[in-house]
Amino acid sequence: MKKSSLRGYMQSLQNDSLSNSYHAIICDEGMNQSEKKANWIEFVNFICSVPERSANLMALNQGRQSQQEEVSYLNDVNFFGKLAVDIETLIFSKSECGELNEDAMEMLVFASGELISKICRIGHSKILIQALYPLLLKRLNFSNRQVYQNIWHRVIARFLPHTLESFLSSLLLYIQKYEFSEIVNPASIENKTRYQIRNVAEVIGLLIGKINSGTASYLIKYKYFVGGKQFSIIILRVLCCFLSLGYLQRQPDDVDGNLRLGLDDDLISLLKTLIPSWSDPTFIKHGSIASQIYVTSAILIIFGYLPKEILIKAAIPREITLGVTRWLESSSDRTRKLGMITAEMLSRLTDKPENILDFEMDTEDEEIRCLKQLIEVKDGMFDIKDEFPKEINQTDSDSEEYKRIKETQSDDKDQIEISKTNFNNLVTSVNEQHTPEVDSDDEDDFEPYPMEVESENSDDDDDKSIPNTKGKKITSPVYIIDLIRYLRSKEEPEKIEVGIKNAGKLIRNKMNFGMELDDNASELARILINLQDNFNIKEFEESRQEALTALLCGSPKIVVPYIIQQLFENRYSLSDKLMILSVISSSAKELAGTQINENVSSNQEFHLIDDLTQKTSDMSLTTLKIPKENRFSRRPQVEAARKNSTKINKFNEFAAKAFFFPLTSGFWMLTRDREQNNMVYEPVLLQRYIMTLTVCVQCSTNISDILQITREFWDLILSLRYYDDQAVLSALLYGLITIMNSVPERDLAETFGKELIETQKWVNVIFENNMNEKSKSLAVWIMVKIEEVINSYRQLLIGDLLPLT
Repeated sequence: MKKSSLRGYMQSLQNDSLSNSYHAIICDEGMNQSEKKANWIEFVNFICSVPERSANLMALNQGRQSQQEEVSYLNDVNFFGKLAVDIETLIFSKSECGELNEDAMEMLVFASGELISKICRIGHSKILIQALYPLLLKRLNFSNRQVYQNIWHRVIARFLPHTLESFLSSLLLYIQKYEFSEIVNPASIENKTRYQIRNVAEVIGLLIGKINSGTASYLIKYKYFVGGKQFSIIILRVLCCFLSLGYLQRQPDDVDGNLRLGLDDDLISLLKTLIPSWSDPTFIKHGSIASQIYVTSAILIIFGYLPKEILIKAAIPREITLGVTRWLESSSDRTRKLGMITAEMLSRLTDKPENILDFEMDTEDEEIRCLKQLIEVKDGMFDIKDEFPKEINQTDSDSEEYKRIKETQSDDKDQIEISKTNFNNLVTSVNEQHTPEVDSDDEDDFEPYPMEVESENSDDDDDKSIPNTKGKKITSPVYIIDLIRYLRSKEEPEKIEVGIKNAGKLIRNKMNFGMELDDNASELARILINLQDNFNIKEFEESRQEALTALLCGSPKIVVPYIIQQLFENRYSLSDKLMILSVISSSAKELAGTQINENVSSNQEFHLIDDLTQKTSDMSLTTLKIPKENRFSRRPQVEAARKNSTKINKFNEFAAKAFFFPLTSGFWMLTRDREQNNMVYEPVLLQRYIMTLTVCVQCSTNISDILQITREFWDLILSLRYYDDQAVLSALLYGLITIMNSVPERDLAETFGKELIETQKWVNVIFENNMNEKSKSLAVWIMVKIEEVINSYRQLLIGDLLPLT
């Protein structure tokens, strides 16, 4: 396509609404439903690739000002922001018509869900939220809100778990930054603060409801309250308010044992999830103070919502008593203070006035006053309709009034004013890495650790202990926190050596054993990735990689997203990134039950391509004309599958949301930045990256996301087809072979018809023009496979065999 014609086409995209394309494809009466869906998916894939394709064709990276001005609407923010506005406007216009019939509803939900989830998957969830949120805020008082809300609930229900997590996390972070940035005291009980929280909770309710309550509940309970810790206390209030409004509530006839808790079901369930983590001895002793305040604040907020009878019937006082005892036994004043506050607030809510606990804490301590105030917020129960009517969101002039209300200072004389500087001690940013706080300088209060003492079992072969410079034997670390301290001993190489050599074994011993590994997983991963061999420790790299592999297998939900994020950071060297990719591959194989070497050198290359080349070395280059009986025998695969049939593939649970899609999302985000040196310009790194994705696909067996994984992987492979490095080309071809071995032939024909034809043309060119025998051998295999699929499912493919334009 010429540049002039491309500009004209891009100009039409700028002027047209998405609804025109929707009605042209989805409302075409000449097609059946499956054809409409297939055409819409193709349209979504194309439309979301427009900015990248236009940037390549029009050479935006050369920095010519005139071209940049001509296609400024094609930058990511403008382009995907417009798509978000258009799809929301389409949903709104359909909602204005009233109830939709089921077929129309299904197609609208399908079309909207495909586009929005695609935008999230390619890394633009922040842009999506930035465009959607103001519109959603205006719809809170929409007359047909029930229809509008039902459509959004069904759209979000189509999201895969990792997509919903990206979408919801971006929404909460946007709200935290732009809605509550001016609030000084997150424990404020001002009406204007409660009004903002209620509005935000209802916006979330527009999007998420009972239809997708399972995944949403998991995210809230295990990511945002317990595991994530990436939000401020004000967002905890928003989430509790959202739960209290009943958007995720179970059906009225559901019974929790013999106890029906009504509107408090979700909050009781969340509280029962928080208490075990809060009471865990490792969390109390070694958790960072920011994490301890975060979880304690969540418990106090929920306390405020629950009536006395509900707290007692749910046995909350009994369950939390053991935890309070452990907090009070701590030698740290600040840690004991958190336990005292929790005990006092629970006693105030459940005990008679004469029996209420009082630890006589300092009433002038701002942190204490803020935490105690959290039981009074109960934003979801506070009636503010008379003072702050919802109609203020309906017009632009009303929006100005809303801003004015947000800036108004409260006249409530009982409100405790706390300076932002002082309150920072309470709401320390939980996005930063925190060093676990030592309880006190008084070592007599610590439980004894077997560190730096003579081992009684000095002949134990498994004890990788060595003497230090003073002649005293340094024994193996017993707890994860000990391991972290060993690895941080910059001036004591003996401790680092003992720590790194015992890290893998200790991590595996802590798997599925309490919360110790999960609580320290992120910090340990950060230390291991950044650890350097400054003392020439023997087998340092092997031990470090073994430890990281064990860590990914032991705590994949926490460590895998973190380590993938580090992969796309600029501060790491090429060797570090190769090591990270190798660790990801090794952990995927281990979780899938594949046998791997425990000690893997960081310089070890993948041998998958070489193995395949050896298998195909005897294959004639005229294989395309050989009948079917000359296909490779699958007997070794069948025997291997039968041998391992009793093994559970743990990787399946994490394949899509933890491994594959974060890897591809990071890649697309990185390649859009042409200013920095990224993996696209490093053939060795790009080849290893593609092979890591291939390993992830190979290790995924019978998972529901395999078709979506296949589509994303195939798109990525075809986007790199013109790369001229032979190692990268071989990796791409092997990736295609893996796809065709992982997906049934009928699914290849039915779902990926155009990809098959496009791939066939590409590998034909490789076969005819490429001089590399390895690439030719791989291309031959692919050509044979595609030919077989076409011959077997010609009728199914007949609609997809038209030439691509």
